[in-house]
Amino acid sequence: MRICAALLSGTFTLAIFSGLISDVPSRTVHAASPISDSVSVAASYPETVEKILTGWDSYSEVVELGDDQISLNDFRDLFSELTSLHGEYFFVESTYYATYTAEGYMHAVKFSYANTEAEMNEKRSAYERKINEIIREVSPAWTEEETALYLHDYLATHVAYDETYSRYTAYDALIDGTAVCQGYALAYHDLLEAAGITSYTVTSDALNHIWNLVTIGDSEYYVDVTWDDPTADFIGRCKHNCFLLTAEELYANSHSSSDWILYGIDVKDVNESTQFSDGFWKDAIGQICPLHDQWVMLTNNTTSADVTIVDYSRSAVQNKVIYSFSEIWYLWDSTLSYWTGYFSGIGVYDGFIYLNDRDEIFSIDSNGKNRMKERTLNASESKSGYYYGFYLDPDGTLTYAIAQDPNSGSVGTTFQVKTRAVDCDPYETGDVNGDCVINTSDAVLVLKDYSARMLNTPTTLSEEAILAGDIDGDGILTSTDAVWILKYYSQALISDSVTWDEIYKP
Repeated sequence: MRICAALLSGTFTLAIFSGLISDVPSRTVHAASPISDSVSVAASYPETVEKILTGWDSYSEVVELGDDQISLNDFRDLFSELTSLHGEYFFVESTYYATYTAEGYMHAVKFSYANTEAEMNEKRSAYERKINEIIREVSPAWTEEETALYLHDYLATHVAYDETYSRYTAYDALIDGTAVCQGYALAYHDLLEAAGITSYTVTSDALNHIWNLVTIGDSEYYVDVTWDDPTADFIGRCKHNCFLLTAEELYANSHSSSDWILYGIDVKDVNESTQFSDGFWKDAIGQICPLHDQWVMLTNNTTSADVTIVDYSRSAVQNKVIYSFSEIWYLWDSTLSYWTGYFSGIGVYDGFIYLNDRDEIFSIDSNGKNRMKERTLNASESKSGYYYGFYLDPDGTLTYAIAQDPNSGSVGTTFQVKTRAVDCDPYETGDVNGDCVINTSDAVLVLKDYSARMLNTPTTLSEEAILAGDIDGDGILTSTDAVWILKYYSQALISDSVTWDEIYKP
């Protein structure tokens, strides 16, 4: 068998995407599908895929393909597909050598790696730790779209677009905190897959861009985290204009090219839906944060910024404004002219909600009460600018921005949020899980205990939890107690001063 050799460079569909940082939306509605092609060959070559990934895992320089009978063109597509769907192999270079048979089948491939084996091991460990650290915050009670939202907002607030166009891997995005669109898309893909959500990638040569296609339930939706992260980088700010859209909706939102290529799924298998076209996240003016079993976000009602609690399910969404504040961000060195809009970050730590105005970072409790000053501008900072947003990590590290205007970008500075004393007694009437909030999750615990008792299985609730859930005082938890809790919760959504005396009327 005659063996030939060729240098196959990685200037294929994937290559290195520089991303498009223009934020000016195009509103042209595209009637036909913008998808021109799909690359989904991995399923046809499972043995080849296993050999390649095993080779990458062991940093093998040469991978023998033997009798796999994969053509040069199919291998090009396979390489593009694998590197588009496996951000964890960020160290694999896009250029490789190949030997092939006279019949045109691949015989062996010689790969190149960006680092030494020791460096790669260290970086891979750091990457895996970061993925696990982020996924630990995902609640098993969330729907797939809630998980996708949390991961979307994490990336948009923690990654800055690389305007040097030199960082393009998922490692760059998650570890170094800066990347072009390829880094965003691959990192988002890996996070979704780690959370059990199927994801694909989409590219466009005309846009010089890459983004994601995500499966939620039985349908696929487009997500572009890169274009939901404003540039220049604004600490803690993110949008939701490109989250869970149809192809037509995304095309009308700055993605107006007709050369989209899907990686990992055949175009005929894409089942689009408009289920989330009016998702509650559309109203948010920044990051959306988990709070107990709900979500909290900032919305703009023209005269103030509203802190809104969202109780979400696919069948119903209930919003409740718990706090409003008005603030003017003046032009620097001016008290006459000011910027329109609100430039507060939002975060949650230890059950408290954190916000900022022009000069102060402050917190409120989950009922919108008990405002407490957390930090003010120091003497040096007050000469440099105002607070223009922040993001807050689960460990209490708050990264804030000081800037003189909302458009120039900013460098983050950190401080550690102090744990606030809980301003209520846990396990008061109705608070079955002891989180100082009475909501649907408390009713669910009551119903679970009731069902367990009906099946003669032991309760998992503590004595104080049972006492908190026994609204009618008959000594056991029943569906009646759950109904009373739901009545209390429903009234609390529309009133700040609800009491059990008003609700419980046996």
